[in-house]
Amino acid sequence: MFVKDAIVWSNKALITSRVDSPHNSTNLLLSELLGVDKAYLIAHPEKELSKSEELKFKSWVIRRTKFEPVWYISGKIDFMGYPFSVNREVLIPRPETELLIEKFISDNAKDILPDSRLLEIGTGSGAIIISLAARLKGQYFASDISEKSLQVAQNNAGLLENRTKILFKKGNLFEPWEKEKFDYILVNLPYIPHAQMSKLPLDIFNFEPKIALDGGEDGLEIYENFLIKASNHLNNKGKIYGEIGHQQGVKIVKLANQYLPDSKTAIIKDYGEYDRIFIIQKN
Repeated sequence: MFVKDAIVWSNKALITSRVDSPHNSTNLLLSELLGVDKAYLIAHPEKELSKSEELKFKSWVIRRTKFEPVWYISGKIDFMGYPFSVNREVLIPRPETELLIEKFISDNAKDILPDSRLLEIGTGSGAIIISLAARLKGQYFASDISEKSLQVAQNNAGLLENRTKILFKKGNLFEPWEKEKFDYILVNLPYIPHAQMSKLPLDIFNFEPKIALDGGEDGLEIYENFLIKASNHLNNKGKIYGEIGHQQGVKIVKLANQYLPDSKTAIIKDYGEYDRIFIIQKN
């Protein structure tokens, strides 16, 4: 099978299965399999796949016809310039989360010192904390309720080339950090209302971990539990950065005012002009 034949076969199978963005899925899977980029595929249509490559590619495409995300199939995703490993124990990092990281860096890069303490709760694949540790000074900490998620994050921490150490702990919200305080806390907790879970695309509902998606009745149940204790773990003038759903800005501000009355909260919109990031600064 040549590259051009593999592309035609895959596109036909994925279009028939009504998979979203079939052509992108084909290019991503074939590029990952061969270790090349899309431009290479276009320029080398006559490249012949080995028998093992052909069989592997076909097995990957069949998995995609069942709506499994391409990043779970290949086992990794490029995020903030790094090839993060992912599997079904962790959420797939998304472009909205890159916006969170970029906003955090633009706001705080000049203020973060070697002894600044940065914590991520609900780290999942470790994409947020590792991306920051790769770019900024500071001391880094991360936790997750899932032991299997932490294994993925710890593996991804090996991407760091600057010898920054991240201390990982298992536990729910602030349980692993009972008496500790931090200068910055980052969170991307579950925020999808429970009633909307069944309406998610099959790629998400059937494959991504529901514990990392379901935010309870109004979507902010876990965030409320987080904010109840957040003030006890945030140093004076400390900041919290978090990601929320596109209609949750007003609600998160009310919760922040209730549980951190000595703070101010800002909502940042994404490129689609939807609520996406909240920033809480403790006075």
